[in-house]
Amino acid sequence: MLGILYLILCAAFGICFVGLTVPDVRRLYVACSSSAKTITHIPNTLFTVPAGIITGMLCVPFFNYYVTLGLSYVIDNGNLCKKLSVLITFAFFIWMILTCLILINRKRIKREELKASGATTIEDYEFNIVDSVFYGLVILAITVAATFLMFYTYRIDDGKLMNGYSTFSDLSPHTAMVSSFGKGFNFPTQYMHFSGDGIKYHFLFYYFAGVLQYLGLPIDYALNLPSIISMVCALVLLGLLAILISSRRASFLVAPLLVFFRSSLNVFIHIKELLGSGSTPVQALKSILDYNLWYKATEYDDWGIWAINVYPNQRHLMLGIAVIVIMVILFLPFVRRLGISVSRSGSFGEGVKAFAFSKNAWLTRSGDPLYPVSIIILASVLVIVMPYFHGSCLIALLLILFGMALISESRLAYLVVAVCAVASSYIQTRAFSGGYKNVVTFAFEPGFVLEDVSLASLARYLIIVTGLTLVLGAVYAIVTLFTDIARRKPVHRFLLFLCVLNPMIFAFIIRVSLEMLANHKFIQVSLILVDVFVAALISNLLYVPFKIRKNEEDEISDDDYIIDESALDSEPAVAAATGDAGVRTPVVANISAFGQALDDDDGESDTLDNDDADSDTGIDADIKGLTGGSDDTSDTESGIVDEELPSELLFGDDKTDESSEDENSDEEDAENTSEENEPEDKPETDEDSATASDTDTEEENAGDADSEEAKAGVAAIAALFGEEITEEKSDGKADADDTGDSSESSVASDESEEGIKESAPEPAHVAMRPGSIALQQQQQVQFGEEEPVEEDENVTVISDSEEVEVASAASESDEKEQELKPESLEHKPIKPKKAKGLPLPAWIALEIAGVLLAVILLVPLTATGVSEWATYVNLNKGPGSINTNSAVTKWIVENTDTSDVFLTPNWSMNRFILAGRPMYYGWPYYAWSAGHDTYTRDAIYLWLISGCGDDIDEFTRYCKERHIRYLIIDPEFESAEFENGIKLNKQFFEENLTQAAYFSEENTTIYRIY
Repeated sequence: MLGILYLILCAAFGICFVGLTVPDVRRLYVACSSSAKTITHIPNTLFTVPAGIITGMLCVPFFNYYVTLGLSYVIDNGNLCKKLSVLITFAFFIWMILTCLILINRKRIKREELKASGATTIEDYEFNIVDSVFYGLVILAITVAATFLMFYTYRIDDGKLMNGYSTFSDLSPHTAMVSSFGKGFNFPTQYMHFSGDGIKYHFLFYYFAGVLQYLGLPIDYALNLPSIISMVCALVLLGLLAILISSRRASFLVAPLLVFFRSSLNVFIHIKELLGSGSTPVQALKSILDYNLWYKATEYDDWGIWAINVYPNQRHLMLGIAVIVIMVILFLPFVRRLGISVSRSGSFGEGVKAFAFSKNAWLTRSGDPLYPVSIIILASVLVIVMPYFHGSCLIALLLILFGMALISESRLAYLVVAVCAVASSYIQTRAFSGGYKNVVTFAFEPGFVLEDVSLASLARYLIIVTGLTLVLGAVYAIVTLFTDIARRKPVHRFLLFLCVLNPMIFAFIIRVSLEMLANHKFIQVSLILVDVFVAALISNLLYVPFKIRKNEEDEISDDDYIIDESALDSEPAVAAATGDAGVRTPVVANISAFGQALDDDDGESDTLDNDDADSDTGIDADIKGLTGGSDDTSDTESGIVDEELPSELLFGDDKTDESSEDENSDEEDAENTSEENEPEDKPETDEDSATASDTDTEEENAGDADSEEAKAGVAAIAALFGEEITEEKSDGKADADDTGDSSESSVASDESEEGIKESAPEPAHVAMRPGSIALQQQQQVQFGEEEPVEEDENVTVISDSEEVEVASAASESDEKEQELKPESLEHKPIKPKKAKGLPLPAWIALEIAGVLLAVILLVPLTATGVSEWATYVNLNKGPGSINTNSAVTKWIVENTDTSDVFLTPNWSMNRFILAGRPMYYGWPYYAWSAGHDTYTRDAIYLWLISGCGDDIDEFTRYCKERHIRYLIIDPEFESAEFENGIKLNKQFFEENLTQAAYFSEENTTIYRIY
């Protein structure tokens, strides 16, 4: 029960701490996603809960370990130290949880006040039963799969600890480390298969499991529960990143699927081999499903280093993956910001300045609504505790962050995180193993495990090992690169793809440990992150990014009108325009053409205010821009709200329009519709050309401020009464003030109306009085030979009560009055512009083709994974076992000190390790791969078991120096033969050592050396 409470403590603290350091998760989603509509389907808990659990699982055991280590220097009782450290840990983190909750509540109140004042446009997530069911089922499926993976090869059944054949080699040292903290007292910490040489292995995950065992959980649950939780959290975060990258909810399912079932050519090579030996396709398939060995297509494939086996083997790997994904999500907004800043630069020189020499390129923005200081604190805490949870993942993380820092704003934030990581690694490696050089050795050895280091062999190796993963990931990244460039969007997705390849590139160039094969972890990290981009491609194929064209009957409703050409030849034209004569006229533009802000792709009516060009990214707290859904129309004449917003400013540079979406396209990306509703004519101001013209929302507002339809309407109305229109001269621009603020100027509606009054006869003056329905409707009629303006999807009929702002015709450079030519009075019936989107049959055909292509691609992407799951099941049907109720284990726990070292056979997985006592020399491969000098110890070990030349005094002296207090002799030791024909000198030990215990049922004898 205490073990479960410890897990709850970890989760509670982590969730509270993440909630404090990332107070506005909605804004973080907007900052990462290219589609604002997408985030409406992502609950906050999809980030805060898994990220919080991972953070708690790192911080709480880390704190607990160092408290115990500190107490061990002042209290000479290991059990008392563990009890006190647990109590101190519970007390400290309960206090931390309460403190975080108080601070979170204060921030929540401030955000609610800002929302009530209309200063923020980001709405809270609204509970949706469809979302909840979808995410719930996916998370449940991930949990079931992870639980099966972990318990299938490591479980206690009828008093025996079952360990799978494919995993026992790694689980042997892991079990020893868990027991050393759960049953023993491994302080100062040492590697249990190689005592007396410190610890060079990332062990804190197993310390965490050891604490759970100490608090009452059986060792299988103590190790499996953190493993399952880590895997579920990592895959949920990976799925979240896939949604943010792809704007498709389906990718939340596809990304974990690709991790569970890896892509490779192994199964196809295997099938080809079987078919070549005379097997039928059915026989070949059955043979693969019954296979109980890892098929070898490349070097070390038969070790299962790429297979699903890697996750139950390396239980702490998914914890490291989870941290990497958290950090990518936290820092991705800064990459996107720099892309926006550079794209807004007016020239190449300004772009270089924004990229390398601007203040924002290096420092965080003051009052930033993303709370970068809090993000830096969270990131720094994570990397500080990471080195001895998973050092390889920390190196992979730093490689990815290094790539992101080169293309990101706030680069000094990355530097702070890197300094914290390096400093923590240096201090901890020096304390545990005497220095970082004893843990990692960076050596230039290109080629990984390839003997032939050439471009051709490297390409062949990658294609076989990764299958379609790298290819399809690159395809999606390149497609998004071109589409984002075409839409003038930041190319952060493509850049992120390049960054996640850094660990894999590093693995083929630098060796970091004695064993080059250990570099496969870096490749594994890159492939898991590339799965995000493959999932994005597959999920986008499952739903084609096209709209369905509406029926032509729906294009002109009963409220639309058709121009009767004969009705415009005389005085009744005015009556026709007002609708009194029963003649119907078309409405081809909505009220937004007269100076009001266009609704952009998320259905919010956004207004714009320009700020300093250097900082105006549309995503920081220092600009005055982008508000949504506001009822304030105090400055509707310019379409600009001159109001500086607080730190709750909307991040994104792109949104979606839910109201304009077809019912069948409720998951469509906003980027597909934003282009369709964009006005064609967009006059710019001087300041706009430097800043706002590079964003979609600002272009739309600029286009509305001076609509071509409005100009044609005003000119035609005056011409109907035989008068020429009187224009008010205006340069259409406003000078920027000293702070860099600029506003778009247009001729006010009362000035346009005054021009009409001066030129029109009295009847027209009466008929066309300001605010009359005749004027409003006539202004929306297309006249003469003008090119038809692209029809807006949200066409509405303007009521009498609506106020309309009339924009004057744009002034020419020579400022001459425009003359209405006679041919412009020739009116013809207007033909509606062809509806946008695809006909329903074409849309259905494309949708079916996309789904079929996605399914076809999933087959080679997952085929090897399916075969490896079958191998995993078959290979571990007959697991090895050790007796958890062994009398030997029980006697050692009850009668020896936790610091006593045992001279034993070269055991790997044995009942002895459940006692939590160190071996002087266990199975040497584990210690060698962990960085220990096994060659020297091997020679000393052979000298000891041979009796030191029959010199008992020399044997005893050396054992005292190394704290080797006991010798265990059992049948396995007696039958073992070592190098040079050396064998255990059993007779020597029987004659010179005192027997401490004998166990007849196991034929095992324990001797006390001193």
